[in-house]
Amino acid sequence: MIEYVNVFCRHSLGKGWNNMRVLGSIFVIGLGLSLVSCNESQVSSQMSSKGNTGKSVGSESLQNACQINAFSETMIPKNGEVLSATWVESGESVKLTSGQMSGPVPSHCHIFGTLEKRKGVGDETYSIHFEMRLPEDWNGRFLFEGGGGTNGALSGALGVVQSGTPSALSRGFVILSQDSGHDNKVNFNGANGGALAFGLDPQARQNFAGESLIKSYEAAQSIMTTFYKRPAERNYFLGCSKGGQEGLYFASRHPKAFDGIVATAPGMSLPKAALAQIHDIQVLGALLESRSQQPTMKGIATSILPHEFKLIQEAIVQACDGDDGLTDGIIANFPTCTTAKLEYVLVDKFCKQNEKQSTCLRADSFAAVAKLQHGFIVKGSKFGYKSFPWDVGIGEPGWNIWKLGEPDRVPALNVILGGPALALAFTTPPSSVPMIPNEALKWELNTDLQEIGPKIFASTSEFPVSGWEMMVSRDVELKDYALAGGKLIVPHGVSDPVFSINDTITWWEELNEVHSGHASDFARVFPVPGMNHCSGGNATDQFDALNVIVSWVEENDAPNEIIALAGAQTPWAGRERPLCVWPKNLVYKSGSIEVASSFKCE
Repeated sequence: MIEYVNVFCRHSLGKGWNNMRVLGSIFVIGLGLSLVSCNESQVSSQMSSKGNTGKSVGSESLQNACQINAFSETMIPKNGEVLSATWVESGESVKLTSGQMSGPVPSHCHIFGTLEKRKGVGDETYSIHFEMRLPEDWNGRFLFEGGGGTNGALSGALGVVQSGTPSALSRGFVILSQDSGHDNKVNFNGANGGALAFGLDPQARQNFAGESLIKSYEAAQSIMTTFYKRPAERNYFLGCSKGGQEGLYFASRHPKAFDGIVATAPGMSLPKAALAQIHDIQVLGALLESRSQQPTMKGIATSILPHEFKLIQEAIVQACDGDDGLTDGIIANFPTCTTAKLEYVLVDKFCKQNEKQSTCLRADSFAAVAKLQHGFIVKGSKFGYKSFPWDVGIGEPGWNIWKLGEPDRVPALNVILGGPALALAFTTPPSSVPMIPNEALKWELNTDLQEIGPKIFASTSEFPVSGWEMMVSRDVELKDYALAGGKLIVPHGVSDPVFSINDTITWWEELNEVHSGHASDFARVFPVPGMNHCSGGNATDQFDALNVIVSWVEENDAPNEIIALAGAQTPWAGRERPLCVWPKNLVYKSGSIEVASSFKCE
């Protein structure tokens, strides 16, 4: 089972710490294994943080203040406790909760704490665990690091933004991370939901959805003020996936908590996305059955072959790449790429009678992929999900790992995460799913989506808040956040196989309508062509969104573009592109197509 972890690390599905948080608790669902990160060393950079970098008290005083008893009297809320406070010297590497080692870190006070310890359903012990790092050379800023997957583990609280950029800790931010109120090891129940067993406890479900966030935030603010003898000057949030959902949750329900929020690939409609994941598995199961094959995890993983994805990618480039004015392997004008365009290009690529199938595209393979892209659409119901765009990240490792899995190595995450999360965390009343991957697959193939779909809106006396009500972060008003002066950046991969960018764009357009065409005054979406979930894919997926949000908040430098680099996994490592704010389009001007200055957003 450890091999699952190694495969993720090799694929580099999350090249930044927050991105690995997305995957951090996936493996514990049925395996009893907790992964927090594929370690990356902190990267040195000449980039400096803006704003106040003065120390509030002397170095020796800060070291003396880094003690458990220093926080006991001022701890808010009173049901919280600091479990440890350790001074870390500059240049040391720290052991993370994953067991791995970080790169060198600046001198800081490292804190572990707990909130709201209680006995829950089944006499299970629950509490909200949190971790903080308070740097000696504090810049006056606070960063809440969002979670990922089903949470249940701490991230390490380093504030890694993206590969190739310095961590927020090294820039002088105080960092907070939390596990949302359950522990993947302590609360694991292999016979009843694995790491998702917390879904059987009403309060644990609500803490996971978002109630734990403000509790952790208030505790961190108390600790920070006690330590530095002054509050933070600016408060920021950074997260992807579930962490992105948490950022939008804050903007909607606690609008004065943060000055700036980066919510990448946000799971704003998580329960509906989980239904769509089961829909996708049923599409692939039906494909196998049409070929007289028994649906198994291995069968799902090999249902569409690598060379078929390559042919589909080539067709996407041929049919749609020129729509943005430049044939460069990046589909910047992705809304114009349609199934009809692809079918026209693929006519000569489909397998003909008696043709060797290792060189052509089976018609049923393309039809299945088209069904995945068209989404879980249910006419007349409110539990369907959005379609997904055609883009060159389809069939890349970061796409396949969710939809198909890797043969004999990694089960499709749609199976081992999507189905169990729907059953235990998002529907009412919760129900258990077998934790063995092939058994979970059978459960999902036999699930009636028309029957289970309405349960995301259901409630009972024991579970008075529905999965949708507690999880949804799709607020199309955000008036209080705007009035408070908050700023919001939402980057999202066009090739995200989990949360559709079409859902994010629809949300922003509805938000823009509510704000009479002025939503961009405080909220901006940045599509990332080719990028999979949080990172990866054939994309310029390396960018410093934290620096961008700080500039917007503190210098009123509203971003119309974010400069991004292509990673080593792409055919054009080091390539630069501006990521254009929606709905602007990327236009080639002149010069080298490898540098951002050759393009403009208009």
